[in-house]
Amino acid sequence: MIAPEVVYPTGSTDIWIIFDLRDGRAVKSLHLQRGALQECGDLEFIDEDRFLLIVRPGGARRVIV
Repeated sequence: MIAPEVVYPTGSTDIWIIFDLRDGRAVKSLHLQRGALQECGDLEFIDEDRFLLIVRPGGARRVIV
């Protein structure tokens, strides 16, 4: 028998980064990462102190100086 072809590609991998905003350094890091990854990242709310940055590789990146 011949195996069926893949209908949906499964090669992409998302990167999940959790930020605990109770630490001031995490707030700064979140702003820097979000700015650099705008084209390929989404921000999700977990609870009042935690956010999830989901990065989908392959989008354009901007360099923050």
